[in-house]
Amino acid sequence: MKKRWFLPVAGLLLAVAPVFLSNFILTLLAQAAVLAVFAASYDVLLGYTGIFSFGHALFLGVGAYLTALFLLGGHSLLLAIPAAVVAAAALAAVIGAVTLRTKGVYYAMVTLAFAEMFHIYAGMARITGGDNGLTGIPVPSVMATPAGSYYVMLVFAIVCFGAMYFFLESPPGRVLRAVRDNATRAAMVGYNVPLYLVAAQVAAAVFASLAGVFLALNQGMVYTDVLSSNTTVNALLMVILGGIGTLFGAAIGALMVVVLGGILANYFTYWPLFLGAFYILFVLLYPQGLMQVNVRRLANGLSLFSSRWARPSGGRKRPGVIIPGGGQGDHER
Repeated sequence: MKKRWFLPVAGLLLAVAPVFLSNFILTLLAQAAVLAVFAASYDVLLGYTGIFSFGHALFLGVGAYLTALFLLGGHSLLLAIPAAVVAAAALAAVIGAVTLRTKGVYYAMVTLAFAEMFHIYAGMARITGGDNGLTGIPVPSVMATPAGSYYVMLVFAIVCFGAMYFFLESPPGRVLRAVRDNATRAAMVGYNVPLYLVAAQVAAAVFASLAGVFLALNQGMVYTDVLSSNTTVNALLMVILGGIGTLFGAAIGALMVVVLGGILANYFTYWPLFLGAFYILFVLLYPQGLMQVNVRRLANGLSLFSSRWARPSGGRKRPGVIIPGGGQGDHER
């Protein structure tokens, strides 16, 4: 019953949020919605395929910069979106093919090198505006207000999360999990593991580029930091906070990072210190992420609590139910 009512209630709260929330909070929520899609696309790699990348921001930057260039050049958004998606997909296919022989930290370093090459180029090239970036990006009139931007980003996030969910629950998505858990066994039963690894990178790049498109629209500007390794690390943090391999945990992680960071920045000069301390404490308490709290931490805690209170006086102490943390299996990358 609770699950049946959760989505309608959550949808209603999201729909009426602009009535009760300030423009500042709506702006943060719009930003969180975009970054949630980016973080979820990273979870497709890390959580569902076992690929650890340090260069995922490259595809976010491709989407953002191409959108800015197209719109500033007087072209339609309907042309900018497919251009960004095709460019990111092609780039991901090339990088995926080049890095097939690398694993683990070596793969992460190669992807970092690719991203940093584009990062450095964007800071020097005239077409990207150099360190000054691209500003004054024209946006649709529906996004003229914080409430309008919030609704656009909310719909965008819902559509993208729905598409990623159905992809991951489809037969190809289940193969990705098989590759994540045991690539050798997946190859032995006939799956083309290299092809699926490249396909996963292309799929993740497509959604990351879409996040870049809407990030440019939401901000009205694009700077080189969108391509930096810090952007990828932030996505990794969001995934860890929400729960690796949960997909929707990325949305929770994005809300925590963006909204909490924005609020703290308004009240404290050294707000990153408070935010960092919170992250450390949270990861120590919930190493499996917030999406796993109910099925792991909460169940374990309730079992321990009930066993102590149900124990008869003077009786032998009964151990609580210990639920071991689930692993991601043997990652190929």
